[in-house]
Amino acid sequence: MDVLTKKVTLVDAIQKDKPSGAFVLTAGSADASPADLLQSDQMPALIGEMVAQYDAIIIDAPPVLAVPDAGILGGLVDRTALVVRWGATKMETVAEALQRLQDGGARPAMILSMVDPKAHSGHGDSGSDMFSDALRKYYS
Repeated sequence: MDVLTKKVTLVDAIQKDKPSGAFVLTAGSADASPADLLQSDQMPALIGEMVAQYDAIIIDAPPVLAVPDAGILGGLVDRTALVVRWGATKMETVAEALQRLQDGGARPAMILSMVDPKAHSGHGDSGSDMFSDALRKYYS
């Protein structure tokens, strides 16, 4: 937000995470409405500036149905990942989130989190063998 309001430059706002080597731009402080700033002409310019400097850019946004941020950003990026919790997120919620993203021009892809391999194998899907012992620690 500080870069969008021109309080600091992108170069000054970017931080390097030493353990991973990733460059990080935090949300900063917002004196104005975040939605207004994300819809401003500065946001596509900021994304363009980052695209020119970095191989990949990942933008973490709040939940789609909570605030408009993800819907706004979805129309500015190549792809939007919608993370859905297995067995907890209602299908109606997923449908509404997908619709909002698409209405904003996003190209959503869905990711299931907290997948239950036992429940998955109960569907008779031969792909359930992908939950090997080595990967089991990542699932509930």
